Amino acid sequence: MSNRDLHEPLTRNREVRLFPSRYLRRGEREIEQRATAAFLSTIKAVAPFGHHITKIAGAPKGEISCYVEVPYELQLEYGKKPVELRPDGVIRVAGKKTTWVGLVEVKTGRSLLDENQVRDYQKAAIKLGANALITISNQAADVTGCPPIKLDKRKKLPVVHFSWERLLNEALVLCTDGKISDKEQNWIIMEWIRYVEDDRSKILIDPSLGRSWSAIVKASRSHDVKNHRSELQDVVRCWVGFLRKAAFRMSGELGTSVKLVLPRDERKDGNKLISRICKDVLEGRGFVGVFRVPRTVGDIQVQLFPGSGLIKYAVSIKAPSQRGQRRQLEWLQKQLKNNKFITEQEYLLNGLIIEARWGPRSRTVISASAEDFMKHKEVLLQKDHRPIDRGLELKSFRIIWEMQRDTKGPKKSEAVLQDLYSRMSMFYSYVVGQLRPCPPQPPQSKTTRSEKQKASKVQHEETQGGVATADVLARGRR
Repeated sequence: MSNRDLHEPLTRNREVRLFPSRYLRRGEREIEQRATAAFLSTIKAVAPFGHHITKIAGAPKGEISCYVEVPYELQLEYGKKPVELRPDGVIRVAGKKTTWVGLVEVKTGRSLLDENQVRDYQKAAIKLGANALITISNQAADVTGCPPIKLDKRKKLPVVHFSWERLLNEALVLCTDGKISDKEQNWIIMEWIRYVEDDRSKILIDPSLGRSWSAIVKASRSHDVKNHRSELQDVVRCWVGFLRKAAFRMSGELGTSVKLVLPRDERKDGNKLISRICKDVLEGRGFVGVFRVPRTVGDIQVQLFPGSGLIKYAVSIKAPSQRGQRRQLEWLQKQLKNNKFITEQEYLLNGLIIEARWGPRSRTVISASAEDFMKHKEVLLQKDHRPIDRGLELKSFRIIWEMQRDTKGPKKSEAVLQDLYSRMSMFYSYVVGQLRPCPPQPPQSKTTRSEKQKASKVQHEETQGGVATADVLARGRR
């Protein structure tokens, strides 16, 4: 036999795996046990990953030890018999001065956190003297980082929630940034990432907008959403969860921290965020989300209109401080012309719209298709077939990409969100990621500014003197 016969059967799908997923049974309990063991083993073995996750939960930096299904017999309420609790995991971090301990509750797939179970673990953690309770599921955390269930706020024990999507993308960011230099640790975390992403592990699920999505779509088409406020709130909660997961996924793909842009009051109070998005939907602005990617020209806004199936992506760009309206327009026109993704792909070019906002408070808005603007920049200098005032200053640009979903296509919210996210990634990669912000004007010293003012003053006086001399000579000739 040749050497080739020996090596050819050694294919990629036969390579040994640290966390095998090929022979998983269908039992929900076994899936959770394996997922818990794999996660705890990884944060123990890969120090940068373990320190990063436990730090979010409030732990100091130190040696990490992990345990699974530790039985505790406790009397949770006065006058009642002790009960046996068996949390899915326990994490202990031995710091230099203190030892931190956290209980862990894990759900996988479509399993949701049990409110009563989490409350019991919260009581148990307090009685045991633990420092935190960590919950993990496919549900997104609320804006404060807590699990999306009602907790006893009188208990001062921190309860921190991680979605599987967040854990996965925190690991991807660490790998992309090169913060895991040890080869063995890098192999371990890559094996864990592969295991979580494998469909056979049954850990992840596709994000959805909940059971009330179809009712909101029908109500939007009949302009009757105001009579479906409870269903709208359910869909909005799922929408906020999707936005958080999308930010984590983009962070993992780009290797940088992508954040969901929220006002300060909405970051502290999730109910205000839900009320604001509900108001947007009721007033016809659709479901809205804004993402901030570091070192880009502007924030990315996403709008989903449930009734029509229209999806809008937009980015606002500060206009350059160059003199002259045409020069300001040329700055963006050149960048779009040099973008091969836009010029070579018709479906992207046909859906792009350019808005120019002129004057104080950007009151004058002129829009044109990207194709027309790339041919003739003057289309953004005319409003209602009349040229705008030359004294108006260009404040900002807004690039909009509109995509119409096929209403006869898949109507499940999972397909809608998958389509929305894939096109948002395309909008970032092909448009936003290719644009360069205008360079700011360099600061000038007071001496330079005063010299310029003197020079302009002298020039003005010389011009006035020249005009006066010319008038005197003209009178003498007469």
